[in-house]
Amino acid sequence: ELLRQGVDNLQSPWIVSSIVTSMVLVLTMVTFIGEAIREAYDPKKHTIYE
Repeated sequence: ELLRQGVDNLQSPWIVSSIVTSMVLVLTMVTFIGEAIREAYDPKKHTIYE
């Protein structure tokens, strides 16, 4: 039963592509947020303001 449902979903590309797109967007947002936090709180940050 479970395998048959999986095969049915693979035959519907919009379902798989929407899930993959959502995962890519979430992971990209988490990466950018993590980088922003790291830059904000990095004690070794060497920035020269001119």
